[in-house]
Amino acid sequence: MLSTWVKKWFVSVIEKILEDPLKNVFVFSVSAAIVYYMAKVLYNSYGFLALIGYIFACLYGATKIIDEPRRSLMWGVGYFFAATTTNIFFEMFVPEIKGETATSSLAAIVILYVIAIIWFKSRELKNY
Repeated sequence: MLSTWVKKWFVSVIEKILEDPLKNVFVFSVSAAIVYYMAKVLYNSYGFLALIGYIFACLYGATKIIDEPRRSLMWGVGYFFAATTTNIFFEMFVPEIKGETATSSLAAIVILYVIAIIWFKSRELKNY
């Protein structure tokens, strides 16, 4: 099952490249460089799980990246926002809830609001 999916994916990428070989090879090469550097930033900043998610999304959407080259960058920004939101949630929001004072409750609500905005933007960029 997995091997047939990989074969179909590989064939679809090759077919997409052969539609306009010169342009699509160039786009694929530039996109590969963007994916490499974005993956490097994600790994250095947020670790292995963010890296794996981003690489999988870029591999799965390789034909979409060839159609619109900026997708790899937009997906990377989306993963960066999602990882930032996760860090904010566990490092700022959760400790504020444990304070159990009116000030910490207000701070927790503000932090939750910021987290929600960043998270919705990350979903939008990841689904671009």
